Amino acid sequence: TTDALTGLLNRRGTYDQAYRLQAHAIRQNQPLIALMADIDGLKEINDTAGHSHGDQVLKSSSVAITDALRAGDVVGRVGGDEFIILLPDINDRHAPGHLAHRLIEALSQPFFRSDHEFYVSASIGITLYPSDGREGHELVKNADIAMYHAKKQGRNNYQYYSNELNRVMLEKLEIEGKLRRAVENKELELYYQPQMELATGRSCGVESLLRWNDPELGQV
Repeated sequence: TTDALTGLLNRRGTYDQAYRLQAHAIRQNQPLIALMADIDGLKEINDTAGHSHGDQVLKSSSVAITDALRAGDVVGRVGGDEFIILLPDINDRHAPGHLAHRLIEALSQPFFRSDHEFYVSASIGITLYPSDGREGHELVKNADIAMYHAKKQGRNNYQYYSNELNRVMLEKLEIEGKLRRAVENKELELYYQPQMELATGRSCGVESLLRWNDPELGQV
């Protein structure tokens, strides 16, 4: 249940703790908060400086995250550059945002390794039990959705989960599935649209457009 690189919990250990803390939240009628933090910029460090430097940045990031937490909080590394933070027994509704801000500040500080200076940032998604998920895995999944929304907002920020985010994500997955079948079913057609020069009224070029004739969505 331990991540070999950082010494934190791994994915299995983190999910075990999520279920344990969820049961505690039910018994005590207390909220449970989950944060999904993704380290932005790690891939660039791995690609340019090498994975050994990237691993050191991950280790330093895990220390920075742990230092910002309380004794009873739980943190685990659940992916290459993804961390889950579980916060039990917090009644202050502003606390998750304050913590996310502290984490972003801590992770924006330079990391030094072998006379090199590395910078990363963090995109963080926040969910609250029970409003954003009544099961531990659901709480984590929705925190992941909110985290990807933070990335789309330009990274280096935090976002709370909402049902609207989930709707948009499901719609995206549905369209992606339909589009894959569209290729197999030959529902795509190529159109050529002339480009006109307004001053002369003459055609000065052409652009090619791929149109999708979906039985349910119509022409896309």
